[in-house]
Amino acid sequence: MTVDLYAVVAVADYPAALTWYERLFGSPPTFIAGDTEAVWELAEHRCIAVERRPDHA
Repeated sequence: MTVDLYAVVAVADYPAALTWYERLFGSPPTFIAGDTEAVWELAEHRCIAVERRPDHA
């Protein structure tokens, strides 16, 4: 059985977080899922997303 990981980090300041995570992962996002969400595929079936959700950040 394959187990997928899709973790979402809620942020208040999306542009600043996008820049910070690009430096952390050493590359731009694998894809932009919308105006407020960016996704990095770290490995097959392993993704982390940054999403502007100030009420949860």
